[in-house]
Amino acid sequence: MSNTRDKLEEAQRFLQRMEDTQSDRIAFRDNLSAFLSAAQSVIYIMQSEFKSKQRPAFKTWFQTKVESDKEITFIETVRGEAIHSEPVKPYRNTNITTSVTIGVCVPASKNPKSSKIRLPKMNFKSKQKPTGSEPKLEQQWYFNGRNDKDVVALCTEHLTKLESLVAYCEAQFMASSKR
Repeated sequence: MSNTRDKLEEAQRFLQRMEDTQSDRIAFRDNLSAFLSAAQSVIYIMQSEFKSKQRPAFKTWFQTKVESDKEITFIETVRGEAIHSEPVKPYRNTNITTSVTIGVCVPASKNPKSSKIRLPKMNFKSKQKPTGSEPKLEQQWYFNGRNDKDVVALCTEHLTKLESLVAYCEAQFMASSKR
């Protein structure tokens, strides 16, 4: 296993923790900060591990695939601010969904040819209590100025991209580094 892949797996663990702690603001922020650091370290270790004078193709590839990628640059900027300026402070959007079922008796129409069902006036002072599911609470976090995707989705996409970059480096540059 390459050192780069080892750091990638660390980032994956922090992403999983982010997903698991979305309802806890402090734990989510801590795991996000750790993810951002680990994800950026994947890039730094990749450069250290696969870049050498014997592999000039790596530099060109890296500039094309990593340095020019807007999403990678965005995550790198957020991480830089979180490390050097202020803690990362995403904002939370909370949705609450619930459903209620109420039993209603509808008398049959006196006109058998009628296709319309007329509901009687409903009296909600019934002894029967409404039944339904427990409210579902869904929380998503967003970076300031970035409302198009939630934090977990952006980080998942970033991790997928890093996985692809690491696999390419291991296939193209790892063999030559062991010579």
